[in-house]
Amino acid sequence: MVLQRYDLTDAFDEIRSRHSAFSMKKAKVDDRRDLLFALAELSYLQGEQLKKSTAPDDAGLARDYFLLSSIYAYLYLLGDGKEPPPSAWDARFREACDLYNRASARVSGRRRRRLDGRELVRNLPRGS
Repeated sequence: MVLQRYDLTDAFDEIRSRHSAFSMKKAKVDDRRDLLFALAELSYLQGEQLKKSTAPDDAGLARDYFLLSSIYAYLYLLGDGKEPPPSAWDARFREACDLYNRASARVSGRRRRRLDGRELVRNLPRGS
C-alpha cells in the first residue's frame, strides 16, 4: 500500500534498494506507522536478497539489513508517533512481530550469540 501511495510499484524488483532509500526519506517527514512497517518489510527483503548473493561482502550487508528490519518493526510496534500503536487485532501487528523476531534471529546468527559492546553502534546502510 505504501509503495502504491508513492507510485513505486512498477519495476519494484529492479530498484528495491532505491525504494528503501526513498521510503527512509519519507519516514523522516511522514510519521505514519504503515511507512515503518513497509521499511521493515523492504529491509528484510533486501537482507534476504543479499544473503543469497555470492559476493563476499554481501553477507555482512545482509545482517545490517536484517538489523534495520528489526528496528523498523520495533518502531512500528512500539515507537512514538502521532498515530496510536497498532492493536493486536491489526493483521500487520502479528506480521511485524514475526518480522522483528526473524530479523533479530538473522542478525545474531544460528548460534544466537550475544551482542557485545563493540556492536552497540553499527554503521548501517541508512545511518548509524
